[in-house]
Amino acid sequence: QRMYRKLLHKVELSGCAFVSDWTLLAISRYCFLVTEVSLRRHADIGPEVTDAGVVELARRVPKLEKLDLTCCSSLTNTSISTIAEHCPRLVDLDLSGCDRITDLAVMSLANSECGARLERLLLQSCQLLTGEAVQELANRCTSLTEVSLAACERVRGDAVANLVNSCTRLSILN
Repeated sequence: QRMYRKLLHKVELSGCAFVSDWTLLAISRYCFLVTEVSLRRHADIGPEVTDAGVVELARRVPKLEKLDLTCCSSLTNTSISTIAEHCPRLVDLDLSGCDRITDLAVMSLANSECGARLERLLLQSCQLLTGEAVQELANRCTSLTEVSLAACERVRGDAVANLVNSCTRLSILN
């Protein structure tokens, strides 16, 4: 079992309907060297995780560099703020379809230690986000190379223009 803990660096559970907060708790207890986790949901099939599971994962697996939470629609600002606080190595975060997160979550990411390191941030269909969150990304997350704001209807053009001007490494904007 010790060998298992040391060798496991990537956990790919996309589309796995049996995954729950208990799964995340087990990963966080025994696989603390994991750097990549994908919990992406596909067409409403996939992990049924909540803030409780993601909070434990973030607190106990601080070496996370890549995290995909696409369409984990029950997640709130609590999860994202905990990720921001406890995952300073994070460079790639996909929150597409996490439609309950607000500007506060994105601002906590931008103002955290991982904010300056973030290279890829996908926020597609996070419909509660506004230009304020994007402005904070422009001010703090200048290492971004890819950002998705597709279907973020409250984000205006001036905020996107500021992001483009501030993030000189940006090569993909959706």
